[in-house]
This record gives sequence, structure tokens and C-alpha cells, in this order.
Amino acid sequence: MRNISRFCAVFAALTFSASCGGNGPTVSPTPTTPPATVMSIAVTGKDFDFGSDLDAGKCQQAVAMARFSDGTEKDMSSEAVWGSSDEAVAKVSSGLVCGVSAGTSRITAKLGTIEGGIEVKVRRPPPTAVSLVARAETTDLVLGQQPVQATARATFSDNSARDVTNEVDWISLNLTVATVSPKGLVTPVAVGKAGIRAKLGNVEGSMEVTVKEPTTIYGAVYCGSPFGARVVSGATAEIAEPASARVQTTTDSQGRYSLAVRVATFKLRVVYGQRDQNYDWTLAVGTRLEWNVLFSPPCN
Repeated sequence: MRNISRFCAVFAALTFSASCGGNGPTVSPTPTTPPATVMSIAVTGKDFDFGSDLDAGKCQQAVAMARFSDGTEKDMSSEAVWGSSDEAVAKVSSGLVCGVSAGTSRITAKLGTIEGGIEVKVRRPPPTAVSLVARAETTDLVLGQQPVQATARATFSDNSARDVTNEVDWISLNLTVATVSPKGLVTPVAVGKAGIRAKLGNVEGSMEVTVKEPTTIYGAVYCGSPFGARVVSGATAEIAEPASARVQTTTDSQGRYSLAVRVATFKLRVVYGQRDQNYDWTLAVGTRLEWNVLFSPPCN
């Protein structure tokens, strides 16, 4: 009898039996937490603000961020089913949105019955340059002259055309003969020929410049009547205008003067004694011109 009582006590303590003269303790099952479910989906751009226009022919990655019932968020782009409301405007695959033509399309990401989306505006791509012309007022340059402005004009895929001088990349193909600045200023450096190229995207235009020595003109200063004139010494002849001519005047033993002219149009100044006269000259680059100045008496 004593052994039976001891067995009932041990059995009741370890389990949940009520057979030994009373109600024993019971054990409740552990509650389980239901899995979090998707509550909403937000579609955004990964590196692009879809509030801005997307160019036709360009693609941008979209992201589907899901918010769950437990308050967490997760990128579900690879799990979502993507769609476009108008594939003639924009297409989407695995979240990669590509513009097709101008218009608006809604890009959606769906997980089960939950869907999120964003409006995407697609615009026509900006026109591209299809041809480029580079030119300058003159391509015949003279050593020592001021830089010459080169210009570039482009024609675009929409048939428009405009000046792009300050947009192109300027390149000299022979820096030992001529250089060109980022703004298209061409400066002669040495005698010879140099190609000057303008580049805009994949389109190029070019021209060739020729650099020559300054034109030398010769002349003499005379004093007296047309029938009894004599070459005088002590006279000076110089370029009065423009100052950019940078001309040096020399005299030989016969009283002849030579002037290296670096500009096409200039003003020649001749001074002898009390006489001071100016003469306007126009000279084509590469030509020689004989000039004579006659002073009537008195010559000094």
C-alpha cells in the first residue's frame, strides 16, 4: 500500500494525471506568430527620379519596396511581377524601365494581390548633331597677326541648325604651325599648313589654315618735282594703324624702305622734316607692292 501511494505521487508530479486522488497540473501549448504579410508596395527609381522625364531610348532601374505587417521594409524587386500600362510608351523587365516613345505610362510592381506603381513620362530624345561645319573669316594667316576666330555650325537630327562654336572641342592637327583655343581662336605659330578640327559628340568638321611670312612692300621717299625728284634721306616710313601690325621699317643705301605687313589694310605714315602724311593701303596677303612718296618742295 505504501508503494502504490509513492508511485501516484511521483506520477502526478511529473505529468498531468488526475488518477491518484486529485486534479494534476496541465501544460499549455506554445503560441506561434503568424508570418508577416505584404501591406503595401512603393515603386521608386534606384538612381533616377521618375518624377523627371525619361528620354526615349534610355533605360532606368526601378525598385519595389514592400512594407510588411510587422512594420519592416524589404526590396522585393526580384520577386515582384512588373508591368507597364502602355508598352508603346515604356517597357519594363525585372524593374528596368525603358522609354520607347513620347507619352505617359504607369509602371507597376505586384506581389500577390498587393500592387504599387508610378507614372513615367517619356519624352523624345534631344536632337543629335548630324553634320558640322568649321570655318573662319580667312584661312590665310600671317605670322605675328592677331588670332583669327573660327566658328562651328551644326545641323541636327530634327533639321535645326545653330552656332556651336562654344560647345565643340577644338583641336589643332599641327601645333607647330597653328594653335586653337577652347573658344576657337586660331593663332599662327610658324609657316606651314595646319588642320583645325571641331568635334561635337561623334560629329566632326574641319578646315585648313595656311600660315605665311609677312608680306614685304618696298618704296622710296622722293623730294622735288615729278621731273626732278631725288631720293631723300632722313625720312621715316612706318605703319601708323593698326598697332597690331608690329611692323619694322628698314632703309637701304638707296633710300628704299621695306615694311613687313601683317595685316591686309593699314595706314602708312611718312615723315620728312616738317612733312607728316598718312596713306591708306589695302594689300592682299602674299603679294608685293612698290610704293613711292613724292614730297613737293620745300622738302624740309
